[in-house]
Amino acid sequence: MGRWRRSHAVSVSAIVLSMMSILCFDVCPTSAAWQGHLSAYELASFNNPDQEDVPRAQTFNHFTLSDHGDVYVGAVNWLYRLNSRLEQIQNASTCDDSMPYNGMPCRRTNNYNKILVVDSTRPNSLITCGGVFDGTCQLRPLQHINDVMGESRPYVAGFEDATTVSLIAPGRSGEETLYVAVTYTGMNVGNIFSWTITRRQLGRGRFLSYSANEDTVALRSFGGRFIINYIKGFDYSGFTYLVATQEEDLNFATYISKLSRVCQTGPNLDGFTEITIQCSGSDGSVYSLVQAAHFGPAGPDLAASLGLHVDEKVLYTVFAKNQGAPDTSGVPTSHSALCVYRMTDILAGFKEAVRGCIQDGDAYSVDYLEGSFCNYFQGVQPDNYLCNPVADGMTQLYQYAKGITPVSSTALLEQPGSLMSSIITSIEFNHTVAFIGTSSGGLLKVHIESNTTARLYERVPLGTSPVLTDVKINDTTREIYVLTEQKLIKMRAENCGQYTTCEACIGTDAGNDGDPYCGWCTLERKCSRYSDCDSPDVSTRWLAYNAAQCINITNVAPYDSLPITVTEQRIDLNVQQLPDLATGQSYECYFGSYRSPATKTGGVLTCRSSPSDGIPAIQPRDDAVIVNFSVYSTETMVHFIDTSFHFYNCSVHTSCVSCVGSRWACDWCVFDNRCTHESSTCTKANEIIITGENGPGSCPQLQAQSGEVLLPNGIHRIITVRTENVPDVAQISSYGCSLDIEGVPQTVMAGRYGRDIKCEQKAYTYLSNTEPELEVRLTVTWTDATGAAHILDDIHGFSVTIYKCEVQKSDCSRCVTARPELGCLWCGAMPTVSGVCKLNETCSGNVVTLFNGVNCPDPVVSEVFPLTGPIEGNTILTVMGTDIGRRFGDVVAVMVGNQPCDLDGLSSNYVNGASVICKTIPEREGSQLVTLTITGADGTLQHSSGVVNFKFTNPRITLFEPRLGPEAGGTAVSVYGTDLNTGRYIAAFIGEKPCIMSSGPTEEALGCTTSTGQAGMASILRVSFDGANRTSDEKFSYTENPVITRVQPLKSIYSGGRTLKVVGQHLDTCRNRQIYVGDSSLIYQEVCTGDSPTEMQCKSPNITSLRMMMASNENLTFGFIMDGVIELLAWSENNEVELEYFEDPVYVPFENEEMEKGGSTLTIMGERLDSAITAREIQVRIGKDFCEVNLVSDTVLQCTLPKNEPAAGDFRGENAEEGLPVVWILHSNLEFVLGRLIYPRTVHVPAIVAGVVLSFSIATLLVAVLGYVRQLHRKRTHDQRLLNRIMEVHLEMSSHVKRRWWQRVQKQMDEGPKQMRIVLSNKVSYVPEELHIELNRLELGKTLGQGAFGRVLQAVLHSEAGDQIVAVKTVQG
Repeated sequence: MGRWRRSHAVSVSAIVLSMMSILCFDVCPTSAAWQGHLSAYELASFNNPDQEDVPRAQTFNHFTLSDHGDVYVGAVNWLYRLNSRLEQIQNASTCDDSMPYNGMPCRRTNNYNKILVVDSTRPNSLITCGGVFDGTCQLRPLQHINDVMGESRPYVAGFEDATTVSLIAPGRSGEETLYVAVTYTGMNVGNIFSWTITRRQLGRGRFLSYSANEDTVALRSFGGRFIINYIKGFDYSGFTYLVATQEEDLNFATYISKLSRVCQTGPNLDGFTEITIQCSGSDGSVYSLVQAAHFGPAGPDLAASLGLHVDEKVLYTVFAKNQGAPDTSGVPTSHSALCVYRMTDILAGFKEAVRGCIQDGDAYSVDYLEGSFCNYFQGVQPDNYLCNPVADGMTQLYQYAKGITPVSSTALLEQPGSLMSSIITSIEFNHTVAFIGTSSGGLLKVHIESNTTARLYERVPLGTSPVLTDVKINDTTREIYVLTEQKLIKMRAENCGQYTTCEACIGTDAGNDGDPYCGWCTLERKCSRYSDCDSPDVSTRWLAYNAAQCINITNVAPYDSLPITVTEQRIDLNVQQLPDLATGQSYECYFGSYRSPATKTGGVLTCRSSPSDGIPAIQPRDDAVIVNFSVYSTETMVHFIDTSFHFYNCSVHTSCVSCVGSRWACDWCVFDNRCTHESSTCTKANEIIITGENGPGSCPQLQAQSGEVLLPNGIHRIITVRTENVPDVAQISSYGCSLDIEGVPQTVMAGRYGRDIKCEQKAYTYLSNTEPELEVRLTVTWTDATGAAHILDDIHGFSVTIYKCEVQKSDCSRCVTARPELGCLWCGAMPTVSGVCKLNETCSGNVVTLFNGVNCPDPVVSEVFPLTGPIEGNTILTVMGTDIGRRFGDVVAVMVGNQPCDLDGLSSNYVNGASVICKTIPEREGSQLVTLTITGADGTLQHSSGVVNFKFTNPRITLFEPRLGPEAGGTAVSVYGTDLNTGRYIAAFIGEKPCIMSSGPTEEALGCTTSTGQAGMASILRVSFDGANRTSDEKFSYTENPVITRVQPLKSIYSGGRTLKVVGQHLDTCRNRQIYVGDSSLIYQEVCTGDSPTEMQCKSPNITSLRMMMASNENLTFGFIMDGVIELLAWSENNEVELEYFEDPVYVPFENEEMEKGGSTLTIMGERLDSAITAREIQVRIGKDFCEVNLVSDTVLQCTLPKNEPAAGDFRGENAEEGLPVVWILHSNLEFVLGRLIYPRTVHVPAIVAGVVLSFSIATLLVAVLGYVRQLHRKRTHDQRLLNRIMEVHLEMSSHVKRRWWQRVQKQMDEGPKQMRIVLSNKVSYVPEELHIELNRLELGKTLGQGAFGRVLQAVLHSEAGDQIVAVKTVQG
């Protein structure tokens, strides 16, 4: 058996370690958090709806959950009831429509939802409070949120952005009570309301009633505003606690965070006490503004580090630093931290505040609260007076106390650049995990490891809207509800399945970078929670997030590769963290699909490799095949670990170098001329074996060439090469050389002279007349004594250069300055003959060389660039032609007219004989002849010929547009004027900011694109023409970048063309405004229009061609191209909004292309007619007139015809040949021609005069006709009124009618299906509610019959009870 592995090969364990290090560099960074994706967590979501006929709910404010599974969301002006899948069941407007603005409600005052709680004292009741209506609260039934069962007195909630915090907790007698804390802004209810905390009754008396003396804490009246921003409320051990940020006191302008509390069982709230809480950074800096808080249990690890019992509750908070100097403002910055407080420390702080207020006097009083005071009762201990500050039933010891010394905590986690906005925690085993929202729309997952450290282990982007403080978690189902300003998300707390490798699941830092929820389930090869892994308590079955090692194959012995002909060999695998199996179960090895039983000995598995029929074939041009070498557990039926195993074939290699240089154990047999893993099979006499241990350097081969080998075309030359490791001369019969020239080998015999091989003389040639030099490879062969040919390996690539002197050396100067080793010279030069460039040994006439002192012909100027330049000069001018010197020093002067063109410092751009560069000097306007003078080889001056002019111009800017653009830049600016293409280097600037040239300038115009600027900056436009500046009279102004907040509607047909209203700010500042839809490969765009800064209109793009190439539009995104504002390019993804596309509609043409007018309305049939469109968006044209659409359903469109017959033809003024108006449908981008419409002609009564009798007959006839016409008019008026009434009935259907319909359907379902016949009679004066049917639920079909007053159609009625075939009678108008 041969060697299967080389001594210098890298061991499997080293490769594995190397791969692990690479893997962990990419996906297991120790310092950076894992970047999660919302799609991996989201279970359901509810986006802020687009209301088409009412103002959009600007933002969400709160949400709450009911016991029966429904979810309630409070938004600006709206309430929403959702099911557990977050699908909308109901909505209710809460806006104040008593003050409409331009006919629209809710425009003046938005109603922010301030309180949204389920009333636990009243079954199925919801309390909602808003900022308008003087802060009144409503009691609504959970099942019908539109109904209001009761209202509170005013002044419960705060106004607009004033904070309001509420919670239900026990009251004085233990009954459920609503505690409300409100920011007093002076705008709540004028200036009469200053209660900041109230305790309100739920279960008895008037809804949310209270006692002003017993249930309130009031601010002191001092003529100003004292803002307390309430953050969170919670109850604990008989007290209701409130977290807030505020100014420290009336006399202190510092901003701090406070925790206050009121006693729940006290007769009043006089025991109100507050303390300061402080969060310090690791550098000693202070995070002064609390942003969110959560009161919950500490996990075992955290509790132990805090010295607490398991599950003892603590206060989790997130703080932010303030803007400006420390503590000087209440505005947070994006620099926040997580702090945790023990309740023992907090309770001690409250106790000390009460003690100080009882014993030490007014330093402990709360001076911003009305009636606050402290006393000096030495010796009175605070313990009995924390709730009720009255001693002996009569002595008031204090009213409202505050702590002086802050309760401090050191930040466990600091996040520069991030503003945390919400927090909630959960416990997984011994671990405490915090879920923290951010103002930028992210969710941070943090493992709070101890009282000193917390670790951010994952970030999950939720969108771009800030995360609000409302967040809830179900510890049983591990589901989290997170509320942002624009979206409610229901998501999993963990998604272990997103980690697809053990390293990603449990990390690589021995416990410092994994997900606490997750561990690696080894035998199931998945990342899972403990409870989701089979037998997790068995050693190494479930590797926790802080396990030191992953399960891994550390070594494959003897090797991880075998020759493809070597089969069924013993293989040992060393596996770390290999679990034991249950009794009767076993491990198996798989080489690809081949199964081999495995024997386990400790951490080693032993199995056998594949037989020959179990090894896949090696693909052409490959030397090995890779199979997946995996270990399978019969217990879990999973291939739980694998590595790569190779089967190789040495014989694929056809050269010695590639053979012994491969990664396999291959040897090269020199005379056998083959590669093998078994060198013993090489049987030639005097065979030479080159092994892998010897390496490629031991192969017979050419040495690296010592210099360039030049072969003039068609001239005999000898080629000499040096070799090494060539067999003895006695073993070789001949040598040969070959050059592959233009695909044709040109060969010659060779001889060996020691280590050198010389190719015999030969004139090598090539055909190309465009390449002056051609580099080709040399191949050297040798033939052994048996006549077998061998190629000497050439790892260095020996090449020769064949050249032609005459190619690309068209003039004398370029010929004689070619590199000397070529031996080219100018041959045959005479006064009347231009000569040619030849090899020196082939020229027999007059010659010019670089050094023989003979002049080349005089220079000729043929071209200059650029053709123009500013009158100030400074233009870099390139003068081109022939024989412009042999070197730069030969050029004596370049003249532009009578002015010299400066040559100084421009030698590097000189091209021998072909061109020279110079710089112009100032000159007056006009064209000037360009000439030059050089020094010849004999020292005489040679002057140029040729007539080429250069023009000096004076460019001018007359105007530019637009005059403004966004600070992100990207605005295309058009500049107009004269001679704007002057010069070589043209650059534009807005002030000192470059405006990037975007198009080639012409004489009258040039274009540039603005770079980034600063909003508010206004500067002149400046254009530099070779350094000569021209400026505009007007200024260009940078504005704020456009912001898009809403797009509606969000539906379109595939052909596009629907007008989308885009709402935002600064939308008129961009010149290039487009909406685009596309995927990673194709983009479809439409231009947006509109002059308003807050609104523009965009047509939905036509994506028909893209639709034909994809199965769905799931991966389509849309965004906006707004000059250089890149933030809007991914607008749909950033806002998690989709533009839905639907199939195009189909309209049925008129039968025989004509239809007779049958009344005042026109009914048109089709399919998907109401898909992604409303009636007012569809145009029906009768000739050039309009047919106003008043009804559109899936299959029917109805419009009101013009009273008078329109002119013949269509709306374009064409197709009038038939003398009838043509009906067209304009549906978004689509146009449909249905046919011609025939209006009935007016009946004329002929006048026949035939005596008295005839006159009497005519009079009688006229009376009859008039009577008939009057009766017909009354009939048509009645029919029209009837139709109008039917339409009103349809359009005025209320929710009450819908409920009646649902009740009837339920009853029908109970009774079983029945046929239904619906008749709309022309004499109907009253339509019962049971017959109110939405027309879009009827799918009209064929005509069953027709009478004088209408038609009877077959139809399908769609209902919750199922589809039913019905008959529908229509009334003819």
